[in-house]
Amino acid sequence: MRSWIEGVWYWGDFGISQRISQQHGLLLEIQQLRLLLDGSNCSLIGIDSVEWKLEENQSFLIYSCYSYIAGRKIPFGPRNKFDKALQLVWKMGVSYKIKAFGWRFLINSLPTKDLLRIRGISFSIDFQKCVLCGIAYKSLEHSFLNCFVINLV
Repeated sequence: MRSWIEGVWYWGDFGISQRISQQHGLLLEIQQLRLLLDGSNCSLIGIDSVEWKLEENQSFLIYSCYSYIAGRKIPFGPRNKFDKALQLVWKMGVSYKIKAFGWRFLINSLPTKDLLRIRGISFSIDFQKCVLCGIAYKSLEHSFLNCFVINLV
């Protein structure tokens, strides 16, 4: 619990229980934050003010906040093999619907039956098969590359 005690501010547990901080591996980060804040000087006299240290005029900008957060993150996993294609999709001179479709295609997020099944939507066995050929299970690869009916078009 945080509070003023004899003119000194004590931060306490920041409202995060010990159990949750252990489960999520936050103990070290909370200790570092507490050390950082203990070094700050709080006063009961005067008016509080907010300063954003990332800008020269100390005003908050979404761009500087995003740049700061994005610069600290380490991307998960290897680089996407479609990174250049994803950048090109948004630069194409076509309608937004086509750009969004291309982007969703490249990141495999079109609502095909196999992905819907993974997300917990249940289908009968017959409904999972391709509606055009009726042979294979509907997936992104099958829908655009492997279905013999699509190849005829």
